[in-house]
Amino acid sequence: MDTRSLTLAALVGVLAGACAGTPKPRDPEPAEPAPASDTAPKGSVAGGSLAPVDVKKALVARKDDVKACYHALLLKNKKASGKVVIRFTIGEDGKVEDTVILNETTLPNETAQCIADVVKGTDFPKPTGGKARITYPWEFTAE
Repeated sequence: MDTRSLTLAALVGVLAGACAGTPKPRDPEPAEPAPASDTAPKGSVAGGSLAPVDVKKALVARKDDVKACYHALLLKNKKASGKVVIRFTIGEDGKVEDTVILNETTLPNETAQCIADVVKGTDFPKPTGGKARITYPWEFTAE
């Protein structure tokens, strides 16, 4: 072997040894899965205290508005099915301060935004102990 080949072989050996001890990059933490659709009441509450049953009661009162969002999608795609997961904050006055469409959402953004707008217009009981952050899933299946 000539000097260049030996140098190249030595360099490859050094790099291979150096990389062997390098830890692999970590996979991103998986997102917290949305509660199963058969769990009653659905959703979770964090921060201030608001009974999950009160959250569900307020959202069920708006179910026709949520269904209208989904039915608008069905007019475009009669086989559309999937889920929308929204995190929202209920202020100390019971009004929704903000909504965020989470990545677990599988329906088109237009449908998810429509549902987020319904949530934004929903009145909830006043939470105790400060603002309440809620994560709530909706699942839709074409009939």
